[in-house]
Amino acid sequence: MKQEIPRFTRPVFPGGISLGVPPTSQTFENQPPKREVSREIPVQLNVLRYRMLWMALLLLFVGFSGWLLFQKGKALQASVLRQGEGGYGALLEAAGHMKRQDHEKAMVSFEQASSFFTAASEETAFFTETMIQGMAMVPGLSRAASGKHVIEAGKHFSEAGKPLAILAEGLMSSKDAYAQGEKISLIQLLYQSKEPLREARISLERAEESLRAVAIDDIPEEKRDQFLAVRKNLPLVLSLLVGFEKNEFLLEELLGGNGPRTYLFLLQNNHELRATGGFIGSYALVDVSQGVIRRFFVDGIFNPDGQLKENIVPPKPIQKISAGWSVHDSNWFPDFPTSAEKAIFFY
Repeated sequence: MKQEIPRFTRPVFPGGISLGVPPTSQTFENQPPKREVSREIPVQLNVLRYRMLWMALLLLFVGFSGWLLFQKGKALQASVLRQGEGGYGALLEAAGHMKRQDHEKAMVSFEQASSFFTAASEETAFFTETMIQGMAMVPGLSRAASGKHVIEAGKHFSEAGKPLAILAEGLMSSKDAYAQGEKISLIQLLYQSKEPLREARISLERAEESLRAVAIDDIPEEKRDQFLAVRKNLPLVLSLLVGFEKNEFLLEELLGGNGPRTYLFLLQNNHELRATGGFIGSYALVDVSQGVIRRFFVDGIFNPDGQLKENIVPPKPIQKISAGWSVHDSNWFPDFPTSAEKAIFFY
C-alpha cells in the first residue's frame, strides 16, 4: 500500500491573509487618495518650444531676406545709374539729330538708348512690383525703386522715338519730291502717319505712367527742373496725338477727300493793328482735291477790292477814313467768325 504524504496546510490568520500567499483582497477605505500628475503641462511646454523655434526661424528668414534685399537694392542702384546715364545720353543725342533733321542718325541713337534701357530692365527683373513698392518705403532704397521707373520711362521714350524718326524721314522725302514738282497727296501722308503716331502715343502713355511713380526727391537736384519739365509737357504732347486720332476724318475732309475744296487765306500785318490781329494787306487762294494742292495763289488785297461794283456803307468809325467798306476792312469785329463771314461776303 502506498503511503499518503500529508499535505501542508498554510495557517490562516484573521482578515483572510495566509502566510506566504499574496492577499486576495484588501480594504483601502481608510487610506488617503493618491495624487495623479496632469499630462497637460508637458504638452503645453512642447507646443511653446515649437512656437519659439518657428519664431526664431521666421526671424532668421526675414533678416536674411532683408539683408539680401538690401544688397540687391544697392546693386540695382549702381546699375540704374550706369545704364540710365547711358540711355538718357543716347536719347539726348537722338533729339539733337532730330532737330538737325538727320533722321538716320536719330534712329541709331534711339536704338542705342533702347539697348541701354533694356539691359537695365533685365537686371532689375529679380524685383517684382510688390518688392519695388516695398523698396520705395525703405530709406536708402527708394532711389532704386524710382530708378527702375525712370529706366522703364526711358525705354518707352526710346520706343516712341523710333516710329517718329521713320515718319519724319518719310515726310522729308515727300517734301523733297514736292520741291522737284512731284504731286504729293496730303491724304496719303495722313494715312502713312496714322500708325507711327499711334505707336508713339502708346509708348508715351506708358512713359507718363512710369514717370508718375518716380519720387521727385530721388532725382538729383541738378536734374529736377529738366525732369519736371518733361513730366509737365508730356500730357500736352499726348493730347495733341489723341486729338489727331480723333479728328482724322475732319483732316481728310479739309484736304478734299470728299471732293475739291477752295480756301481763302487773309494775310494780316500785325504792325497795323486791327480787331483780329492786323491789317489785311494780301490774301491767298488754295485749291485742294484728294489731298493734292492744285493751286496756290497769292495777291494784294486791293485787287479784289477794286472789283467791287457796289458801295457798302462801313461802320461809323470807318466812315471817317473811308466812304466804302471792302475786304481789307472786313475784320472790323473782334469776334473772328463774324469777321470771317463778312470777308466771305465781300470776296
